[in-house]
Amino acid sequence: MQYTYKTYSRFDAVNQTMRCSRRVIRDLLLQQWKRLTPKEIDETNFSKLKIALLIERKYGIHSRLTENYLSNIERTLPLAA
Repeated sequence: MQYTYKTYSRFDAVNQTMRCSRRVIRDLLLQQWKRLTPKEIDETNFSKLKIALLIERKYGIHSRLTENYLSNIERTLPLAA
């Protein structure tokens, strides 16, 4: 019997589109992160990884912290319709 193992990187978990309402998450991000623009957020296609990297670039906050932030707020916001 042969086993196949898949290795996971941290990008597998976060390189997903956020499951909450795009309108709600955009409004929240714009409210909390004043240096972000609606166009920049839309260009991420609401990928957790891309949003985290955008916040890291604009604010200097490590992307792992912002990934955690995004996961936490995603759990509290309404799901996308």
